[in-house]
Amino acid sequence: MGYANGHNWGNKLNWDGLGISSLIFAGVYSIIFYAMCAIVWANRKHPVIKMRNMGLAISSLLVLHVYFFMIFLAYVLNGNYPCELEFWIMSFYLPIGIGLFQAQNQQLLLVSRAQSKLIYMEDTFKSLPPTRPGFKRWNFKFRQWWAQWTEQNKYEGFLAVGMVLQLMVSTIIFLISRKFTGFGFVSQHVSIGACRRGWEWAPSIAWQFLWNWILGPILIWKIRMIRDIYHWRLQTILCIIAGLPGSPMWLVSSYDDGFANVNRFWVPAAWFLPGIVTMEMATLGFPIFQVFYHKRAVYKTTRAISQWELNKHLGLSTGSSMITGSSKDYQPTVSDLEDCLRNNHYPFLLFSSTEAYCAESVKFLIKVMNFKNHWDTVFIKAGAEVERAHHVLYRAALDIYLSFVYHPTADQQINVESKYYEDLKLLFSAAANLIASDRPPTPNSTCSKSIVAPWDEPLIDQSNDRTERLQMASIGPRESSDGLNTQLIINLNQPADPNDKLIGFKIPAEFGKHCFDGAYGSIVTMIWSGPWQHFLTSNKLEQATQRSL
Repeated sequence: MGYANGHNWGNKLNWDGLGISSLIFAGVYSIIFYAMCAIVWANRKHPVIKMRNMGLAISSLLVLHVYFFMIFLAYVLNGNYPCELEFWIMSFYLPIGIGLFQAQNQQLLLVSRAQSKLIYMEDTFKSLPPTRPGFKRWNFKFRQWWAQWTEQNKYEGFLAVGMVLQLMVSTIIFLISRKFTGFGFVSQHVSIGACRRGWEWAPSIAWQFLWNWILGPILIWKIRMIRDIYHWRLQTILCIIAGLPGSPMWLVSSYDDGFANVNRFWVPAAWFLPGIVTMEMATLGFPIFQVFYHKRAVYKTTRAISQWELNKHLGLSTGSSMITGSSKDYQPTVSDLEDCLRNNHYPFLLFSSTEAYCAESVKFLIKVMNFKNHWDTVFIKAGAEVERAHHVLYRAALDIYLSFVYHPTADQQINVESKYYEDLKLLFSAAANLIASDRPPTPNSTCSKSIVAPWDEPLIDQSNDRTERLQMASIGPRESSDGLNTQLIINLNQPADPNDKLIGFKIPAEFGKHCFDGAYGSIVTMIWSGPWQHFLTSNKLEQATQRSL
């Protein structure tokens, strides 16, 4: 017996060198694959992974990995691999796995579009369902679901319809063909090898070409202009291209007799192996690399921020106010980030939206800085109206909490640590339920000026053309932004709104100017260690500074 006897559709199992080596390789690779899945899942709350919808990604990869293992079993089982089982795998199971994977591939496009809206859309928060159960509550949930129907939901709906049609067609073909059942009325009973050919396999080919050769290239075209710092676009393109050769090579090797010698040692289904391995390694490997890279950067950032806070507390110099040139010896400080957010945040906000996908975090930092900067001024202008000033500032803080922190209401939630999230929840959750409950459902894209905190004007002019908006964002700050006219915040001559749901609400004693400090520091660490460093190396801050001079 040689190293490989070859696949000949006989009843004898192929326990030869090739069969044993294939199973050993499949086992070792599976251990590596599941370990990578475990690493990704353990870090699922990390910003780099959280944005990627890795739950759907891992689910699709687990489906495809079962097929990966079945390919190696096909050689070992030889003629004991039932034709009926392969029909269902090729006609239903494999296309479903590819369809799910293509669905998660849409995530880059969806995140990019959602982030681009944050540039010019003013902050809003989602409504909470009515507190009382009944028809009104269920009607609200349906309207909210309909209002927030996204492109991802549409694609998943299209996938679900395709899965149902696929199952129906496959079931009908299976029942009427004599190749698979004894009560069929079309085709003829054939040998186990010839069973793999025929018109019955046409729907399988059609579904695979739909997912790989139509929807895949369309997605590549849609993301062609995306440039992200996580190499997510590269990962997506690699996965799509890797999946293209499998279907045509399986089709040719199954129907062309010239592949007979190749098929003895490399079964037709094995042509899907290179694509599956590439999809698994790229989908898991890219985010794992980014996570470990970010953790190393966070360690250095924590030390830098600790030194910066110590210098700030002692009244020492905390670094230059703005980077206007490049130097090999220059070491950026946290003050550079704060100066950018305070004086000229538009270039960095544009970068965080289009390349770093953390615009909600940058906007949160800007909002908190504005909130703290106006705290003392509001009380000075309020004079004797201290209680009312306290109430308005609480409403401003509540608006930040609802728009960026609170999971049920934030359209784009910041990735704040759980301990800070719970601290803010104690301060604002009761008021949030009063303000956000029993409101009409809000669509995903709503644009309006903040009424609670009028100092927060729209970050970008709301032009009709998106390209114009993004170009305006890189020019520089508007003169009216962040104005200090506190009469816009508190008008002592205007009576309180009688419909205000917070009338009589007891503001927690812990509320104060520094209520967001914990969350602010957590987000600063995340931004400074990742997006800010990429922003500096891209020289876009220097370019924006030169344009504004």
